[in-house]
Amino acid sequence: MIDADFGGKQAQPTEPDNTVDMIPLTPSKPSSAPKTQPKPDQDKPTQPAVKWDQGIVYVEGDQARFEGSLYEAKWWTRANVPSDSVQWKRK
Repeated sequence: MIDADFGGKQAQPTEPDNTVDMIPLTPSKPSSAPKTQPKPDQDKPTQPAVKWDQGIVYVEGDQARFEGSLYEAKWWTRANVPSDSVQWKRK
């Protein structure tokens, strides 16, 4: 235990307040509604394709134009030429 004096007064212990009603919480039942999985092509807002730039970080689904073709990033990529890398797929 570390004993430090910060110049203040310590609070004195108090007795529990028995005048407050304590209601135990019970967990709610899980929803029976079917869980739906997002559809990547429909749920992700699409950004307009920009001209590819080696200094920009592209993430999965980002699109870029390079030498007249449209490419989509498969995962995080930067400075990988779209026409010559596995990080891009041609659309």
